[in-house]
Amino acid sequence: MLRDIRPSPGSGQTRADHLVLLGLDPQRRHPGDAIRHSKSKARSLVESGHYRVTGRLGTLTEYHPADDVPKLVAAVVDVETTGINPDRDKIIGLGICLFEYDRQSGRIYKVLGSWEWLEDPGCPIPPEITKITGITDAMVAGHRIDDRAVNNLLGRAVLIIAHNANFDRRFLEKRLPAFVSKHWACSRSGIDWKAEGVRSSALEFVAYSLGFFHDGHRAASVVEPPSMRWCNHSPAQGG
Repeated sequence: MLRDIRPSPGSGQTRADHLVLLGLDPQRRHPGDAIRHSKSKARSLVESGHYRVTGRLGTLTEYHPADDVPKLVAAVVDVETTGINPDRDKIIGLGICLFEYDRQSGRIYKVLGSWEWLEDPGCPIPPEITKITGITDAMVAGHRIDDRAVNNLLGRAVLIIAHNANFDRRFLEKRLPAFVSKHWACSRSGIDWKAEGVRSSALEFVAYSLGFFHDGHRAASVVEPPSMRWCNHSPAQGG
């Protein structure tokens, strides 16, 4: 399903007009079968030059068919925390995605899997953090990151990637020392986003500029997009 259908400034059309263009009745709560035609209608909107349509980010297990090129494994990570100071604040969520890539070309092959853990910080989660992440005290109560499982995943990866890696790295190296010995890359500062036609390196803006959106600010929902963009534009360093 495609969402976030908005007119360009000065197009003179309303949201109801957009739904009609998509073949949907704006008075109906459940468009039903008409939504099956949304992709072709959305393409028509984009081709008109007056609209930009974003689609929900789907999960891919393979970005390029297997070949004989030697492959390395990278891990994309994202943390949710109670604040921004690693000396005082704690991790409350960790997401990791492993994928295969070619070091020379940066081409991505198979996504090996994604994992997510919640962790009880031992103190109340500030309301503003819950508002941003959707993570509540009740959700993390009694939970802990599986150190052994994380260490096993890290043992397979030669490179760790994060969007704003300086933030994630400081928290993760303190909580899980296995991250200290790893090579790191940042998909926010390591790509010239303006040269790519993206005016801001903020993750949500990058996603929007690339034509998709994802759900929320939870770690598991954001680990794949920056890694895929990074490895498709810059040979990764590792090993």
